[in-house]
Parts: sequence; C-alpha cells; structure tokens
Amino acid sequence: MDTVFDALTLALSIAIAAPQRAADDVSQTQSFTLATRAEPRPIAAQRVFLALNATRVAAGLAPLQEDPELSTVALEHADDMIARRYFGHVAPDGVTPEQRLSAHGYRAMMAGENIAWCGDEHEAEVDLWQSLGHRSNQLDPRFTRVGVAVVRTGSDGDLFVEIYATQ
Repeated sequence: MDTVFDALTLALSIAIAAPQRAADDVSQTQSFTLATRAEPRPIAAQRVFLALNATRVAAGLAPLQEDPELSTVALEHADDMIARRYFGHVAPDGVTPEQRLSAHGYRAMMAGENIAWCGDEHEAEVDLWQSLGHRSNQLDPRFTRVGVAVVRTGSDGDLFVEIYATQ
C-alpha cells in the first residue's frame, strides 16, 4: 500500500452497479463496450452531487464538500475505463483507487469509490442506492469530501464515478 495511505486508510469500500444487473453481482474485471472517447457531462455531475447531499441531509448527515481534485481523479478514472475498455475499480494494469489518489498527491485518511454505468442520473441514483456498498459510502458520516464525474459512454448510457474522502 502507498505510504500516503498506510495505516491511516481505514476503509476502501468499493461496489459496482451496472444496468439490468444487481449492483453487487458485477465483477470488477467485467468488460463493456464503451465509446473510444469520454464526453464529460458536468451538469449531470452537479445534479448527482446535489442529489447525493440531499440524501445525506435527509438522513441527518452533514453534506459533503465538493472537492475539485477528487472530481479530477474521478474524471480521469472514467476516461481511463473508456479508453481501455474496462469497468472496474482496479485498472487492467493493477492501478487501484488508492494509487490514483496518491498519483495526484492527494492525502486521505479514508477513501471510497462508487462507479456505475447507467442510462441517466436517476437510474444511477437508484442503482447506487440499492447496493449496500454504494449506500455505505454515500451515508458514511466519516466522509467529508466527494468528487463526482459523469461521462457519456456512447449510445449505452453514462459512466458515473464518485470518489469519497476524509482528510
């Protein structure tokens, strides 16, 4: 494990959601047909961020602070999944979420990542909520920051990446 995270990494909750499948049944290494170039959707990412915080507030939790650096890491991960045609938390070359954060010099005591491949923000919100791992990240009171990226994958829908952290 990278020294940035060492013993301070309390948890890395990873869960995956995909359309037409139970969120917890999708393999991290499952490959999907994706576009060859990501088309960022910043307005969709903002809607996901606002919905996420509305869910947290409704549950009696503090809202998360939007973190531009985490959003950059999330967008780069989405771009990488599309460019290399995979869907997972761990890249084909073994790069993990912790390593992606470390490569940006991001120091976190705790981090988590949610990914989903869905038709739109509403479908992603439902799929993420139905997965225990995703919901755990969304409602973890220890997380204080989040970065969100949404990219168009072509005709198959959108790819959603949420990265949570506590500094």
